[in-house]
This record gives sequence, C-alpha cells and structure tokens, in this order.
Amino acid sequence: MNVCGAAPPPSRSPLRRRDLIIVVTLAVTLRLAAAWAIPLGYGPSFNCAPDEAGHFWAARELALGHTATWPEGLSIYSAYLPSQYLAHAACALLVPRFDRPWLYRVPLEAERVRGYPLVRLGSILLGAVTVLALALAATTWTDARAAGLTAGAVAALYPQLVFVDAYTNGDAYTVAAGALLVLALARWARAGESGAGLGGLGAALGAVLLGKPSGYAILPPTLCWIGWAALRGRIGVSAIARAFVLTLAVAGPMLAWNAVRNGGDVLGLAHYRLFLQGPYRPTAVATVPNAIATFTRLLTTSAFGRLANMSLPLDTSLLVAALAFLLVGIGAALARLRTADRLRRRGAIWLATTSALAVAFVASNSWLVDFQPQGRYLLLFAVLLTIVAAWAPRGLARPFWRAWPALYVAFLAVAALATEVLLFRRPCG
Repeated sequence: MNVCGAAPPPSRSPLRRRDLIIVVTLAVTLRLAAAWAIPLGYGPSFNCAPDEAGHFWAARELALGHTATWPEGLSIYSAYLPSQYLAHAACALLVPRFDRPWLYRVPLEAERVRGYPLVRLGSILLGAVTVLALALAATTWTDARAAGLTAGAVAALYPQLVFVDAYTNGDAYTVAAGALLVLALARWARAGESGAGLGGLGAALGAVLLGKPSGYAILPPTLCWIGWAALRGRIGVSAIARAFVLTLAVAGPMLAWNAVRNGGDVLGLAHYRLFLQGPYRPTAVATVPNAIATFTRLLTTSAFGRLANMSLPLDTSLLVAALAFLLVGIGAALARLRTADRLRRRGAIWLATTSALAVAFVASNSWLVDFQPQGRYLLLFAVLLTIVAAWAPRGLARPFWRAWPALYVAFLAVAALATEVLLFRRPCG
C-alpha cells in the first residue's frame, strides 16, 4: 500500500474455507447454548431478554402472512420494518413440524408463544453472517489470514453479541447488515476507492437502511468517505448512479411497503411515539440519580457483558479486564497509526466517527425519549473497536505484542464461557 493512500487491488482472501468453518462453528455453538439457556421474557419473567415476546409476535405474524401494524397488531414491533424479522419469520415456519418439548429448558408459560426457541434460530443465522463478514473484512483490509481469524474469533466470542444473537430481536439483523457494509467498505477501499466495488457498497447501504435506526450511525461516515473519493476524482458519476440504484433496489421495496401499511410512517417511529404516550411510560432522565455517571456505567458495561435488561452483569473483574484490554489495545493501535498510510488513517477516522455517532444516538435517546443506555445499540462498533484493539498492536516492535491477539482472544473465550454459565444459573435478572 503506497503513501498516497491508493492500495493495489487485494489478492484473493487468504482465509481458507476451513478457517471460516471453525469460526462459524464456534459462534453457532455458543449461540445455540445461550438460546437454550434463556427463557422467554413473558409473564412474570419479563426481564430474561429485552422485550423478546414483542419481537417474537412480530416475527410470528409475518410467518402467518399477517401485515397488520400496531395497535391492531400484537406488538409495537409490527410497525417497524419487517426486514428485521424476515429471518425469524422463516424459522417460525419450522414450528409446526419441528417443535419438541426438549427445546424448552423451562415450562412454556403460555401457548401463544409456542415455538419461540425455533424462531431464535433467525438470530443465530444472522450472528453467523456477522462473524463471517467481519472475518472476511479483516483479512481483506490487512491481507493477513491471522487478522481474519482474530476478527472472526472476537465476533464469535464477544459476550454481548453472543447474547443478542441468541434471542429474537431486531438488533441481530441490524448488526449483521452493518457487518456486511464493513466488508463491502473494506473491499471498496482496498480496491483503490474507485468505482470498483462501489456497487456492493451501495447494496450494503440499502441493507443497513432496512435495520433499526440505531444502526444508521454507520451511514454518514461511509457517505462522506465515498464523497471524498468522488471529490478527488476517483469515482465517476455513472458509478455513483449505479450504486445509488442498487441501494434503492435493496431498500426501496421494503421501505415503500412499510410506508403503505403504516399510513406513511416509513420506519414506524410515529407509531412508537404513540406507544410511548399510551401503554408504555418512558423513564425521564430527571428521575435518574446521577444520570451522567449512571449512563456511562450502564452503557460501557452493557456494551460488553451486562445482559437481560442491563440487570444481569458479568463478574466485575471480567468487566474491568475487558475495559483494560480495550484501552491498552486501542492505545497501542494509535501508536501504530502515527506511521500508517493515508488509507489506514481514513479507516481509523471512519471507525472513530461511527462510534461517536452511535454513542450520540444513545445519549440523545436517553435524554430526550427514554433513559435506556443499552450497549446493544452500539454493539457493532464495540466489536469493531475490539477487533482493532486485538489485532493492530501486533505490528509493534516488542515481542510481547505478537502474542497480544492470542491473549485477547483467550480472555474473550473466558468471558464467553462465563456468559454461558451466567445465563444457565441466573437466566432472568
């Protein structure tokens, strides 16, 4: 890669099929175990996973071919973009044939939620997509097989991502779509920031638009990067037009359909405001003691390993160690950035900007709408920062840093196992 930031087209991914099978098998195994461990948050056990019953009903209604939106539908989530639940709805079709008593670790609380373990397979599949995309993105960006294995292991083992990918929700799709955009962005940037690969990037932008608004933080920095390349004459108007058409082709039909069935409310946010004014009573920040300190504590811990509705944290020693590993790794990565080429610096600016926008989204939502500093809203960016913190220091001079990725992955393996134990022992906060 030369100093002006233009990289030669990347060679074929050095990751082997066996590598991908290993990281996906690890990810799916952990998520299957967590999915079996977590009871459905229904009835008195409302705190097992955030609002899962509502997500389950939205997916089940789609599987049954029902398109009514809230308040006619059973759940406020039925007003949101159905793309978030298409994988879950497809898995719901398996329920009549494959539902078995052993799928339920605890007795079924109500017949109306029968089949929820099978519907969770949608999140597990989306989690596999996330792991694959991030592993391929890392090896594309670095041309290093070990970087891809490190990224895949980080995504497979990351505790909060294991949890989110183990129950029915809209975040699993949002993270997976963002991971696909990261892969498309890496391929486009490494191909010279030109028209090559821009079509795939446009399609990935469309996939992100079909997720939750909490995932939209990735859009402005990506568009700015594309715009900067266009200003430097690297991209022609026709290439940008083709990418825009692909974005519309991916996102347009679903956005239009949701607008029609919601009376013009494309993302379902107007319905959500009515929901806040009616059945749900949001938590006002004025009622939260030490709001800034509480926000910081809950957001940082729930971005790594505070499960359920932020009420089931991993051991404090693991949370402190996670923060220490991240800060040391990011600090070492920044030390390498001083001598990096311009393309890598643009990548660092992109990641820092998307992360800051994600935090700003959670902060504005907590102060203006409902005090919910949920780390799952910035989960993709937390995982990306962890991948950088685990891999980038490896290039520093001292021999210790060559072992850093293995040490980091080993720590995450301990945290992932602790997550599984926690979910089995105390499934509801």
